Amino acid sequence: MVDHEKLQPEEELHSDLVQELKEVYRFRPEEEQMLVRVQNRLAEHATHETATEIPAPTALHPLPATTHSFQPRNTRRPRSRFFNTLVAAAMVVLLVSLLTLTVDLIRQTNIASTNNGQTPPSNTQVKIGFWFHADTRLKMFTSQDGWALGDSHQDTYSRILHTTNGGHSWQDVTPAASLLATSTIDGSMYVLDENTAWLPIISPHLEPGVEQQLTGLLRTTDGGKTWQAMTLIDKYLDPQITFINQNEGWQLVKPGVPSGPPTITATVTIGTLVPPAPTPPVIPPVLYHTLDGGKTWQKVGSVPEALAGPNDIQFLNDQVGWVYLITNDPSQPTLYATFDGGKTWTAQTLPLPAGEKQTPYIVSPLNFITTSTWYLLANFHSGKAYIYRTQDAGKSWQILGINLTNGLNVEIVLDSQYAITNDSTDMTAFTLINNRWEHHTFALPESARYDWVDINFLSPQSGFVLISFQSGGTDLYQTTNGGKTWIKLGPLPVAS
Repeated sequence: MVDHEKLQPEEELHSDLVQELKEVYRFRPEEEQMLVRVQNRLAEHATHETATEIPAPTALHPLPATTHSFQPRNTRRPRSRFFNTLVAAAMVVLLVSLLTLTVDLIRQTNIASTNNGQTPPSNTQVKIGFWFHADTRLKMFTSQDGWALGDSHQDTYSRILHTTNGGHSWQDVTPAASLLATSTIDGSMYVLDENTAWLPIISPHLEPGVEQQLTGLLRTTDGGKTWQAMTLIDKYLDPQITFINQNEGWQLVKPGVPSGPPTITATVTIGTLVPPAPTPPVIPPVLYHTLDGGKTWQKVGSVPEALAGPNDIQFLNDQVGWVYLITNDPSQPTLYATFDGGKTWTAQTLPLPAGEKQTPYIVSPLNFITTSTWYLLANFHSGKAYIYRTQDAGKSWQILGINLTNGLNVEIVLDSQYAITNDSTDMTAFTLINNRWEHHTFALPESARYDWVDINFLSPQSGFVLISFQSGGTDLYQTTNGGKTWIKLGPLPVAS
């Protein structure tokens, strides 16, 4: 092993550079050997310089008289020593530069060989955005901090609520009317963490037959205390946006299908067929990228035509992203990935469970633990559903257990052995035992009187449930024992 604390005399001339290299790189065994060879070369060079140095005489003796004139040899020695020092310093700089370049090349080669050019797996925690919709109104990021969609007396899902005390009280953080102008909130919101959210706003209801469109996008980074106007390229009511922090994100825009050439018409007589109109081509979706939270967007490029269908997009970092599709075509992949920030996309194949002959018709994300460990739910045409896990950023997948009997309603996988489902009447907790999902059903509070529920678990034991009652009002409950018992925290406020 190399003693990194002991420097050669030549290395001391560049101690700052050597220290920086030690901080940047963690040497592998092959790199240690390379450094040993470099140090040996430097030591041999220093020994050679010392051996060729002309020693000073131990005693002075008078020289015999001569008529020849000459330049004393020792008058050139200082220049020679200075030149040799310069050469040695230059060699040190050159060797250190070559070492740095070689280490970089080795690491790039290792990355390419390990991941086939993909971003290497890591165990970095990731932030995953969450979409609110009309049937999903609660998201707790911690036991204290979370968001909810509330109601007013005139409109449902029209208020943005935020809590910092575990749901015991809620603050109405709906954007001011001056920001909304004539637009409204339609019950959708994208939240990234307890402080950061994006709120699409839409045109008001007009006369019948006039389709509503998105009119803007608002962002908050302080839990809804303030909102800033952003922009959206896509005007459809279901924008495909994803963010990895409060500034960097992507937007998948679907231009749609053009109207195509006019329909060919002709007089229909017996024996005469009207030729059908040609099918208009599908325009591929386009991916855009932002670094300022959505104020401005830059085009990344087109994505495969297959992504024009119903889908969901999710980026994990600035390079790795996924799109999940819904399709009835067994030959159509339902999972696509990018490993270069969205410039290129490739179809991903999940291993088929025993007995399945076709690919799943829908794949949906369940949880992302780190940048390398994720869970997916795959539903097959046979009616069965399976949970998949990757631990190497999607390079390989494992099927966890046999199929789930209630897989369509799986809400989240909390870890490799625990899943939660919600079928609107009961909550079912699945535990993986001996490669089989054993289920335990827990009755929800006052289950005979509610219209719908929204379940949000943080761990196998700690969770929340939001219940809307037939008689009106929405209450929040909490459990700390996996749903065996529930504590009522209070109602969501209703705005006037």
